[in-house]
Amino acid sequence: MAASSGIQTNFSVASACRPGTEGLSLDIFYSQYSVLAGRISTSDDIERKYPKFKQELDELNKFANYGLSSIPKIEVEAVHAEILKQSRLVEGELVKTKTGQLDLLANAIIEKKSTEGLFRVGGSASVKEILLRKLSAKNDGLVQTVGAAFNKLFGETRNIFEEVERSDIHAVAGAFKELLREQNPSLLDTIKAELLVEGLDLQTLKPLIQKLGDSEKAQLKIVLDLCSEIASTDGNKMDASNLAICIAPNLFTPAEDLAGSLHETRLITPAVQMMIENASELFE
Repeated sequence: MAASSGIQTNFSVASACRPGTEGLSLDIFYSQYSVLAGRISTSDDIERKYPKFKQELDELNKFANYGLSSIPKIEVEAVHAEILKQSRLVEGELVKTKTGQLDLLANAIIEKKSTEGLFRVGGSASVKEILLRKLSAKNDGLVQTVGAAFNKLFGETRNIFEEVERSDIHAVAGAFKELLREQNPSLLDTIKAELLVEGLDLQTLKPLIQKLGDSEKAQLKIVLDLCSEIASTDGNKMDASNLAICIAPNLFTPAEDLAGSLHETRLITPAVQMMIENASELFE
């Protein structure tokens, strides 16, 4: 796949990876990751620009791994490990954002998407707490590890990527829902009033989604793409209806009284189910 013409970072990497190119140092791969990480860390609005930065990282990874075909086989494993390390440095910057945190957890959940009861079965509360604490520490700007005091307190030395990879997937799913609940305002709050109608159809729903801000749309897309992937996977017993029941209450701020909250949930849950079932069409 050719690099997007507007992504200058990827152009030099594409050139370095072109078959038949000789005499180029692998440092060109690694320096591009540093450049991208630097651009992200100095950005004035990482949250809003997250989709663009993530696209650049994905394309950079593709080019870098494509270049593995041109080096001796004996070096491939070491170079691949270094590419992963450099990519994680960039991800460490991206995961400071709420969008990046949701994306990180969503990718982990997709890896185990056939697990029965995703988002319905409760995971370990203590593991979920560790994940949320480390994500919070990451959001305060600690890229590779959490602080020494936190590690000593919890007996943990793993960074957030390792923690997510090794954690019970139900705890990861629980952390994902918790991150959604922590949003203030919640993802659907700006269109909540327009969702509180009976018989909402897709043609009415699509323009409502476009009213959301850039970061809200990016985060909602992560949620819906994840749920759509789970719903289309055999074995987990979680269809779009079940997922909507579990996810919908985390996407809006409920009314203060119980009756009002239940009423809102009853109306918004079918709308979320429709979003899951038509996730591929909503952001065209």
